[in-house]
Amino acid sequence: MVEVQNFNVDLADSGEMLPVVRDLSFRIPSGHLLGLIGESGSGKSVTGLSIAGVHRPPDWQVSGSVSMDGVPVPLGNEDDMRRLRGEDICFVMQNPMSAFDPLFTIREHFQETREAHGKKGADVDQIAIPLLERIHIRDPKQVLKSYPFECSGGMLQRIMIAIAVMNQPKLLIADEPTTALDRTVQYEIIRLLGELKGSGSAILFISHDLKAVSYIADEIAVMYGGYIVETGSVHEIMEHPQHPYTRALISATPSYCKEVLPVLKGIPPTLRNRPKVGCPFAPRCPMCEHACEEYDMSAVTIGGRKCRCRRSL
Repeated sequence: MVEVQNFNVDLADSGEMLPVVRDLSFRIPSGHLLGLIGESGSGKSVTGLSIAGVHRPPDWQVSGSVSMDGVPVPLGNEDDMRRLRGEDICFVMQNPMSAFDPLFTIREHFQETREAHGKKGADVDQIAIPLLERIHIRDPKQVLKSYPFECSGGMLQRIMIAIAVMNQPKLLIADEPTTALDRTVQYEIIRLLGELKGSGSAILFISHDLKAVSYIADEIAVMYGGYIVETGSVHEIMEHPQHPYTRALISATPSYCKEVLPVLKGIPPTLRNRPKVGCPFAPRCPMCEHACEEYDMSAVTIGGRKCRCRRSL
């Protein structure tokens, strides 16, 4: 079980600390996948990076707690986090083309990850080749000899996932792993993440593609303006959304039945123009009332689900 409680992130901008993520709380049991969705700028990637401890105080401040199997993750201790990253917590980057060192072969990337965690005994080929075969990489022996620039973006994304799961992490964070890939490769990545759930890892799948997440997620958390505004099972979110933002996302999902897609007016709030009080979705919400501008964003429970919307009461 991976548990995040009352998680907050602030980033420095021109000498001022600005709130990016506010009061996040969620759980991911082993063998389950939580889809974290929302528009660009909602705080999804910052959440994933902060949970993995990839932050640098004082310009990047994190508060709250993250625990795995009841043991706190030492977010404030870089030496301890370095030991955890790559073994207990693994991160799949959004852009595979820039996540690999072009001067090292794919085999050397696997080797470095093993050696960084004191696992020098086994031949890396014995571990890497079965993993590459599992992610449907053709001729894995040749791929191990290759440099990153000799591989396509789709191959590198799958190789990155293979390196991430090599040490059997307790938590795998995948930050938009299907972005900028063609639909066929996207399907392969989504299918691979679905298979990885069976290995026992807890997976946090960050995306803005609601349809892709709904294929493999056990639960979905919808994020807007730094808050998780609604959580629920895939069926609950897709069939019975409670928050107006969730309903807007679902209605904007492309389909053969829709000639014109409904589009939300306005743009998501930036760090500088986020309201200090009230609901951050209020300026774009078709259900907004004056009281929404003073809402304290406390989560309400509706049928066992949590939703941050006063209109859901």
